[in-house]
Amino acid sequence: MTPDLVFQKSLRTFLNRYHAIFFFLIISISAGISFYLFEEIAYLLPLWITAICFGSYYLSVWITSADAIFEKHDRFLMINLYAKNLNINRTLDIQLSDIRGFSLDQITRGSHAILIYLNDSSYLKFSVLRHKEALELEAYLSTFLIRLSKDTHPKFKNFSSAYLYAMKKVFPFLVITIVLTFLIVSYLHFSNPATFVICTVLNLICWFIMVRNPVKKAFFRFGAFYFFSNLFIYLSPLLAIVIWWKVAEIRSEPLRLSKPHELITKRPNLFYRFDYAVTNPNVIIASNYLISKNLSSKKKTFSVTHYFTTPLSSVDSIRINGRYNIWLLKTFKQEILKSLTAQLKFRLIQDYHVKTKEKFKNLFSRKPNFYKQNFKDLPATQLLYGNVNAANVNYILIPHWESLQIYKNNELKEVTLFFAAITILNLVGCIFIAINR
Repeated sequence: MTPDLVFQKSLRTFLNRYHAIFFFLIISISAGISFYLFEEIAYLLPLWITAICFGSYYLSVWITSADAIFEKHDRFLMINLYAKNLNINRTLDIQLSDIRGFSLDQITRGSHAILIYLNDSSYLKFSVLRHKEALELEAYLSTFLIRLSKDTHPKFKNFSSAYLYAMKKVFPFLVITIVLTFLIVSYLHFSNPATFVICTVLNLICWFIMVRNPVKKAFFRFGAFYFFSNLFIYLSPLLAIVIWWKVAEIRSEPLRLSKPHELITKRPNLFYRFDYAVTNPNVIIASNYLISKNLSSKKKTFSVTHYFTTPLSSVDSIRINGRYNIWLLKTFKQEILKSLTAQLKFRLIQDYHVKTKEKFKNLFSRKPNFYKQNFKDLPATQLLYGNVNAANVNYILIPHWESLQIYKNNELKEVTLFFAAITILNLVGCIFIAINR
């Protein structure tokens, strides 16, 4: 059988599944090497990470690159794929009657793909390396295949109906993932990184079953169920972790103790109140500041966080030669223009540090209303490490002078904002689904 309307020019593409495998393999090897060289490259870490990510992507594209030739025969479309670097040669024969249509879509910014959709809701994806070739292929396929768009969907003819369908799929997913998140954080008590990882995996599984597959089977185009365009949907329930932590704070009541040192023998609590406590920052203050390494080149300022700690004791007075293991921490944040000279930046930091040190001292003219536990604060722990007045093991508290009810009311407002953020993110995610019908 002789082919007609043969597309003579090859489309440069790459094998998507192999690309993912090689990308993660190269990233893993690079991460291992980076960990070994960490001390030598620590000051270049942001640049190094960026170079690794882009380098891994383009190296894996080169390894998996392939030539694709499309030929229309009498009743079927033949696609021949040849990946030279992997020595892979594949031929796909597809009955034209099995093809619903095709599209040339922008997958991410600057990245396009030719997608051929089949009647069983599956699809073939050919990532584009040269956009000019893709346009030529698009013109060729248009001669015998339907070019799919938002106006060709068989069921959802307008945005509103597609958007309503997306909401019906997304919001049950949202309820289930938020409930699962609350259960994980409440009962399993994972460490913070583990909590985020496990919740993310569960979100992806639920999204795949409850959103991606139904949307795909409803004949939406690739952008509607692509993992990147659904980012707002399956990542937004992670905010439920923060909501749970804040709700736990709102529900928590202070542990009332006679003296500060009694907390050492007690089970850790979130809030504390002490009947008898002594501070004197005029005698002992440990202080330092940390300059943030701002990765954003667009931001015109960088931040400096100033740390101040002073010991909290029982009824005895604070002595300059004493050793203490309970400390009160307060931080102040400063923003400085990047465009200033190094000498002026240093002077501004020093002036602000002296100013806030006096402010820190003045705060203790009044007794705090309550103290919040902050035992795992790494910068503060490092600040006390080796200090002549600090013990080997130190307990860090954050003093609060506002009433506990005002603090909890502010936390409740933040909970409301986080719930609003989840809702808005998913409404935006539904837009991406609807416009790709």
